[in-house]
Amino acid sequence: ARIHGSFNDKQTRQDSTGLDEVLAPRPSSHLPRHDLESLFYVMLWHTHRYEVGHLCDSSYEEWVTESVQQVRNPKLTLIHHDKPLSAPLPQHAKLQTLLSRYQRALTWRARMP
Repeated sequence: ARIHGSFNDKQTRQDSTGLDEVLAPRPSSHLPRHDLESLFYVMLWHTHRYEVGHLCDSSYEEWVTESVQQVRNPKLTLIHHDKPLSAPLPQHAKLQTLLSRYQRALTWRARMP
């Protein structure tokens, strides 16, 4: 059985990670880099949406409201096109450098043959 990770504020079964596997015509093998990509999205999600345990509006709201197909390109743009990250909420400001380094590592890996 194939297992796909998901997370969503509304507790629905809208897949938000592992997009390459979900949308591929024939699902690829699950690789460790898929887990690393998912962790990056979870970190980005949390640092831009939650402050002191409360949900805040963010530029990533569409990850909740749009379909997997509509969210795929904006997410992949973060990795494949080295799109600059917006600053996290103040409580998580110390993680900005870590998130940027993580993004660069994923971008570098995505560009390898």
